[in-house]
Amino acid sequence: MKKTLLLTTALVGSMALAQAAMAQEAPADAKPAAEKSPITVTLGGNAEFTAGIVDDGDITKRTGDSTRPQATDTDVEAILYADAKTDSGLLYGAQIQLLKDDNDPEEGDDQQFVYVGGDWGKIEAGDADGAADKLAIYAPNDFGTGGVTGKYFQYLNSGTIFDGTSGYTEIAAGNKRYKAFDSESASKISYYTPRFAGFQLGASYAPDGVGQGSRDDRVGTDGDLDSLYGQATNKAFENFVEVGANYEADFDDVGVALGGSYVYAGSKGDFNNTKVEDLNAYQVGANVSYMGFTLGGGYVWQGESGITEATKNKQDSTGYNFGLQYETGPFIVGANALFAENQGYSSKDNQLDVYSLGATYIVAPGLSTFVEGTFVPTNEGSYLDTTAKTYDSNSGSAIIVGTKVEF
Repeated sequence: MKKTLLLTTALVGSMALAQAAMAQEAPADAKPAAEKSPITVTLGGNAEFTAGIVDDGDITKRTGDSTRPQATDTDVEAILYADAKTDSGLLYGAQIQLLKDDNDPEEGDDQQFVYVGGDWGKIEAGDADGAADKLAIYAPNDFGTGGVTGKYFQYLNSGTIFDGTSGYTEIAAGNKRYKAFDSESASKISYYTPRFAGFQLGASYAPDGVGQGSRDDRVGTDGDLDSLYGQATNKAFENFVEVGANYEADFDDVGVALGGSYVYAGSKGDFNNTKVEDLNAYQVGANVSYMGFTLGGGYVWQGESGITEATKNKQDSTGYNFGLQYETGPFIVGANALFAENQGYSSKDNQLDVYSLGATYIVAPGLSTFVEGTFVPTNEGSYLDTTAKTYDSNSGSAIIVGTKVEF
């Protein structure tokens, strides 16, 4: 929800008096302020407080880490919108993210971009999510913090519980396994067609991933860049190309939303004499809604993207999510799940399963409260103890309650 910025009554009054006094001395050809700047500036965002009860006993017993069974977190996001329209119908403006929501699963930089648009479509240039992200469809996630696309990873000890899936790298991150690996909010240019008969297409190009392409960015549990079987982060690639398509339509009481996207990026070359595969990824998703119910999900395939060419166990990186949500009056309740897999050490594959259930109550316009429970069950062989060179299992759960104000 956006709300036009207003000055206080006292400030407006004092400025009006000052303008009236200055107007007597203003040149005859002086232009009104509205003509000098036809851009409307608005502010939007949200503030969210959450508290969680966490159980990651298996991790604590294995690693010896001391983790608290409870925690709190506050996230604030603020976005400045500047929009204008000429007499000929040209739209133009900018969007600037002043404060970044820590719950943003992109984990990239703040987004800021300029745009122009019209009946022919819209062009965005700057630090922003690309077409693969903006046109994608996932499992329903309007309840709680979003379930498997939400905030659970900030409460669980994700550095160990997701070893092999997020402990390795961004490309395999647990909280991102529902989406295609893309350029995130790296500097790029994008074009989106107008929506016609329910369809919209988009394409984006970014020279580098977030961080502008550090050549030595490979992540693993032991930091050994030469022998790791892990995957490279998006900083290891260049020339990102994203294309996406989206379809939305209503048929009487039935609503349909479809989305698909593809991402390509080239490997920047050798990393300590270790060559990694080019990035190729696609995702598809669908949602169907009827009488307050929404059922849907998505599938993502990332193949061998970012895996070292010498790796013997080239398990394709895949993931799928699905969920069901029901909205009635001020209540939204839902559940979703995520199942993901990628290549691991030797003959072992990394696996991640996540189940989430939650509810949101809209107290008043812009004010909501929620509760959410997320469980990550044990997956044998999903973790390698780099000291003992043995495979271990892990599990964890988090119950999160919170309140959110959107403006």
